[in-house]
Amino acid sequence: MSVIWFNSVKPHNRFAPNLKVPIYTAKEGSTDLIAKLTKQILAYENQITTEKLVSEVPKGSDDPYAWTQHWKQHSLFWDKNVKGGDQLERFEMTPELEKFFHIIRKNYLLFLKELNYPRVKIYIHGWANVLRKGEWISLHHHMADETAYLSGTYYLTTNDTSLKLKSPIRTDQIEEFCTKAGSMIVFPSYIPHESSVYNGDDLRISIAYDLSMESNTLSNPWRPHHLFDDPDTMEGYDMYLKDRSLTA
Repeated sequence: MSVIWFNSVKPHNRFAPNLKVPIYTAKEGSTDLIAKLTKQILAYENQITTEKLVSEVPKGSDDPYAWTQHWKQHSLFWDKNVKGGDQLERFEMTPELEKFFHIIRKNYLLFLKELNYPRVKIYIHGWANVLRKGEWISLHHHMADETAYLSGTYYLTTNDTSLKLKSPIRTDQIEEFCTKAGSMIVFPSYIPHESSVYNGDDLRISIAYDLSMESNTLSNPWRPHHLFDDPDTMEGYDMYLKDRSLTA
């Protein structure tokens, strides 16, 4: 794991634009876990393509992937009923997804530890992107208000593409990360990001997630969320030292 800093060009005076945000990267997950998660994601995609949209999920007009909205009316983690969503069949919470939940949570706690930042009550919402030849994820950000928190991506495949994080101050300033199976990237939700166009013949599969404060979950009733971390009721990083089977 590592924490890198996305820095703007050093300002020459106190009033010049300045940006300094932390980005977390890690590589985790066995070949077997990645294979099982990939199989589940493809089965879920096959399911959602038969569903009607029952929730108010926005979608970027430039996004070529057809099923973004259908994914987001579910969550990969303990899928619950959403606004108007009682007719949806719930995703099964498999042992592999539960392990993946703990992989994300362990690395999130390591991120906080590295920054010496306090734990707060946080929720998670997760979905997948399954891109085919000629598709990409268009430029967007997830949250940009005063309670914006973190977003992340985990790759299930290795492809000749990259995730591009762009400075909100200077759009020509980019941090680029290659798409490699088992790699994880976590960054502030307000950072604009996009993928390069995928030109391969296989699939480019990633799992994306938002870590949100409670106020964000209330303002997005069409998205199912699950409690991710609560310092008052949940153990911290030490639980993963005591029980390595949670993420092994």
